[in-house]
Amino acid sequence: MNRQLTSEVATALEILKQANIPYCKQLDCISKIGSLETQKTESHKTSKTTIIMEWILCYVAVASVLIMPLKTIGGFIGFISAFFLCPILNKMRIKMIIQKADYDGRIKNQRELLNQYKADTTEILNLHLSELSIIPEPYFRKYKVDELTEIIGMLHEILESERADTKKEALNILENDLHNLRMELAQHEILLSNSAIQRTIEYNAWQTQKVADYIALQNLFSPA
Repeated sequence: MNRQLTSEVATALEILKQANIPYCKQLDCISKIGSLETQKTESHKTSKTTIIMEWILCYVAVASVLIMPLKTIGGFIGFISAFFLCPILNKMRIKMIIQKADYDGRIKNQRELLNQYKADTTEILNLHLSELSIIPEPYFRKYKVDELTEIIGMLHEILESERADTKKEALNILENDLHNLRMELAQHEILLSNSAIQRTIEYNAWQTQKVADYIALQNLFSPA
């Protein structure tokens, strides 16, 4: 075992694990921002639609007051409707403004946290550039922090298990292992896709048979 190389890779792995903590928090923030944006949009659509409908009803109520005398039943109902609907509309409008402000505030907070976690991740990596130099530069461009952490963990395992004695040998084995993993994943996805297709075919055949059985039953009891 090349103890010095193994130790250098282990050190780089620990640094990546540290950087991966704020990086994973970045992913969590991004997920929460997307969820809040969706909730905000849906809430705005619902509130807007409700207010439009209420305004239409209010307009009809006011129109009925103007068209029909207050003494008539229609005019009286229109007056009462307008009297109650206007305050309700105002409260709904205020509620919609408050909800939007609440969502905007929560989204802003998550964006600030996201920027902070990005800065933390970058700071950890920049503080340990010399220790991370054991990792080939293309790996930093090709992989994200969480992916790179897993990959360097694999590299460390290769060295610890004495599958390689030099950095070049270890990287070649690592690339071969990554290739095999990608092939296995691709085969797994193909199997899942084929399984889904097979289930669809079987379901369609079952539905077709049900229709055929129903038609045959109808023909059996229908008059000649």
